[in-house]
Amino acid sequence: QYNNINLDEAYSLIDIANAAGYDTVWLSNQVQYGLADTPITVIASSAKQQIWLHDKVGHLKDGRYLDMPEFYDGNLIPELDKIKMSDRMLIVIHLMGSHNSYKVRYPENYEVYDTSSSEISKEDKNTAEYDNSVRYTDYVLEAIYKKVKDVPEFKVMVYFSDHGEGIDEHVGHDINRFNYQMTRIPMFFIMSNSYIDKHKGKYNVLLERKESYFTNDLIFNTMIDMMDIHSNEIDEPNNILSEITYDKNPSRFKTLYGKYAVPLDK
Repeated sequence: QYNNINLDEAYSLIDIANAAGYDTVWLSNQVQYGLADTPITVIASSAKQQIWLHDKVGHLKDGRYLDMPEFYDGNLIPELDKIKMSDRMLIVIHLMGSHNSYKVRYPENYEVYDTSSSEISKEDKNTAEYDNSVRYTDYVLEAIYKKVKDVPEFKVMVYFSDHGEGIDEHVGHDINRFNYQMTRIPMFFIMSNSYIDKHKGKYNVLLERKESYFTNDLIFNTMIDMMDIHSNEIDEPNNILSEITYDKNPSRFKTLYGKYAVPLDK
């Protein structure tokens, strides 16, 4: 959305990390091949280590097999122990998160908000299932962090969602029923003390950027900066959230492939 580079001529984050001497890993709880998955798999295919939890083909929406526990994101956690670690790594962990159907994204014992009462409406049940799935993702992220923070060379953990859900209108993320709730995503950075000591500037800039607008296609630029990879060919200083050169003018931000302007309200 922010440059005119054709997709077939663009570098992926995995490509850049490989070229810079990183050991790259793709650990996924999503299918390798399907309508929405195959383009991502093309990017993942260049990772030096790949771990796919299952090999089903198709969109992971069908509760007929998704209610089986092997498809919960928590099963990614022990897979981290199978990664061959080195002192210079980029590890991508691809969660299922809160993709609809929400009820099959978390084990029953992680249900906090009641979904079984006969007195609640269909809409309230859907919201409760969504909220339970988000809480389960919080658990998974905490468990991942507890594992990776003890890796001797751990530097930064970055999390972001690829999209939100139109949960108030119960439309999922169907772009044919687009609403701006689908564009609200969580994102965080957790840095080790050693990384903060070495990169006080980035740390302070990110603290100042907490209320700035950001769209997640800019994660490419920010991740390269976080990894200390710079080249005149790929650097776009105005698109790097962690640098003072970041262009935070709200009017420039777009969503849905540039079709919609990001609403200028908080």
